[in-house]
Amino acid sequence: LELQEGWTSTPAGDQSPFIDRPEFFDQLAGGPKLRLALDDPKKRSQLEDIWANDRKAFLERRSVYLRYPAGN
Repeated sequence: LELQEGWTSTPAGDQSPFIDRPEFFDQLAGGPKLRLALDDPKKRSQLEDIWANDRKAFLERRSVYLRYPAGN
């Protein structure tokens, strides 16, 4: 998983920012931490690492509840 600059793209000709209501985005994300990390390339790569570790931990916890082996 790699976040690229394309996440900020808007339709051709649209000059409005991708996140035009930061307070609403922050509500959806549970705070400003995600929005601020997305704006900073260094923090963005840290997010990728955190999400990869969280995904791995989730898959390990989930595995004991699966009836059949997962085909990850």
